[in-house]
Amino acid sequence: MSTTKFADLIGGMTAAPEQSLTFSEDWSQGRAIYGGLVGAVLYQAMRGQVPAERDLRAMTVAFVGPVAPETATVTSTVLRQGKSVTQMEARIIQHDQVCATATASFGGGRDSDIVIPGTARPEAPPPDQGLQLPQIPGMTPVFLQHYDLVWTQGGVPFSNTPQPDFAGWCRYRDPVGQGDAVLIGLLDVWPPSVLPMLNRPAPASSMTWSFDLLNPPGDAGAGDDWWYYDVHTQGARDGFAQADARLWRPDGQLAAVSRQSVVVFDKR
Repeated sequence: MSTTKFADLIGGMTAAPEQSLTFSEDWSQGRAIYGGLVGAVLYQAMRGQVPAERDLRAMTVAFVGPVAPETATVTSTVLRQGKSVTQMEARIIQHDQVCATATASFGGGRDSDIVIPGTARPEAPPPDQGLQLPQIPGMTPVFLQHYDLVWTQGGVPFSNTPQPDFAGWCRYRDPVGQGDAVLIGLLDVWPPSVLPMLNRPAPASSMTWSFDLLNPPGDAGAGDDWWYYDVHTQGARDGFAQADARLWRPDGQLAAVSRQSVVVFDKR
């Protein structure tokens, strides 16, 4: 299978409000494209319509249907451009069907007397002392060939642990530079928080994904440096689960907080 680098996919996008993009099979997750790449593409489409001094502050993605590993149309629309905040919407369309949508808020910084540092990164063993997830054909998603994941706490998927949740280090295997698209591509790379509770493989799919950025990446380090992630399940019932997660930059500052709603198909 030929591979396409994350940097090439994102770097090939333009500032046009409508453009075409081909998703390659090496980014697949079952029958769909990896959600972090979908989110990064939607972000990149919107970024081109927004003044450069306005940073991404918040974004919500709806996974309407599976994005297939083929060509898609990506659109972006300015909903409102105010004095300090721009509200955007983007869509991915295949075969005249909307597959994913995103809304995002971009805002410029301003002077404020309120400065509250983000939560400190937890103490954790270094990456070389954790449990690295191996690539297992037929078990791990194909797109994970582009990433390294190292568990420092909790169980891996389908390990039949009594509790959900985990934490660990993550990075891209190839150089990708830095920026919000890189962050978005890392924030969703981990499996749903409840999968360690299962004793056998079962598919799971995100419905919605919302996240807020606390510190724009800036000079925080590249995507192929180690970032730290933890996730906490808020509840699960009737095949649906909700979890909150945090991602820390390589320099230790909190980068993003995330909330995700997931469907788990453990009994079909």
